[in-house]
Amino acid sequence: MVDPNSGRVLTYYTELVVTGPDGPERARLEVNAPARWCGVTFYQSFMDELAPALLFIGERGAIASYVERRSAYENEPLVLEALELRLTPIEGGGPSDFFTVEPAGGPFPCPGTPWSVAVRGYFPNHRLGPEPGTDLDTNPEPNPAVRLDLYLEGERVVERALVYRRHPDFLDPKLAAAGIRIELGSARWTRHPEPALPEELRAYRLYPGDPAEGLAGTWFRLPDGEPALLEADPPHGLKLTLPSAELILPAPAAPEGENILDLGSGYAVGYLNGEPERVTGLEAKRDPGLPLFWAGAALLVLGGTLVFITPWKRLWLRLEERTVELKTRRLYPPIPPCALIISTSAS
Repeated sequence: MVDPNSGRVLTYYTELVVTGPDGPERARLEVNAPARWCGVTFYQSFMDELAPALLFIGERGAIASYVERRSAYENEPLVLEALELRLTPIEGGGPSDFFTVEPAGGPFPCPGTPWSVAVRGYFPNHRLGPEPGTDLDTNPEPNPAVRLDLYLEGERVVERALVYRRHPDFLDPKLAAAGIRIELGSARWTRHPEPALPEELRAYRLYPGDPAEGLAGTWFRLPDGEPALLEADPPHGLKLTLPSAELILPAPAAPEGENILDLGSGYAVGYLNGEPERVTGLEAKRDPGLPLFWAGAALLVLGGTLVFITPWKRLWLRLEERTVELKTRRLYPPIPPCALIISTSAS
């Protein structure tokens, strides 16, 4: 469970579904809140993240082509869809409403005004380049900015003016000369569609494990039905064990065809690293002797309590002539001593 405001993890829990003779039963596990079912106790022992491996088996060219398209998708998963702008005359007149422009094409008219705008570049992390008029998108701090052309009644009057979102007081001299101020509003992004897996490729989402943590690999079946085992191969890479051979995949597949190994019969194999996924470790116990254990623990505690609560005593006898004196004293807690005198006489 994550706090939506701060992103801080509030608690870790696991929702468990156990299917028995009476149908499925749901239970929620937490670290100190186990669930019991038919004499079996389920504990949540740990929470972790495990990175799967995306294993591809098929033609070498198909694997390389898919890896290239997927790499491009992961490097730029988002694409700019639209920007919001607002125009305000410097002398006289109120601001226009925010209107939407696309990041390419145009010019796009500003409703109710003779002005129109065309976007020539958008930079989420803008900073000026070393050469005049050049822009870089490498600012370590977010600094949205846009380069745009301004048109008046279809004629371009300003070229490549710079507008910042976080610095509304900045006014490009080109816009000042045209007597107009432009504000940059929000940006709308969309996600690139994830590349579809070609039909000639067989994909497996496997967890090779971590030998340092005692986790074994994953068994699966090849397209021809033969079993195979995928394991981690420290310090990096994967080991693929087949019925007829053992292959070492040293690194993820590259678009140029690197790290793609031949399996024979026209097949090749390669892998990519998947996004880490949260996993939980469960521990199931059934201990019929548990009541005896707790009974023994209770007796041990009771015996220790009696030893320290019951006071110790000391007893001694002293003979003086024909009189026997018996004394006793508690050692803990201390109390005034007491004495018992026993007198005897001869008959």
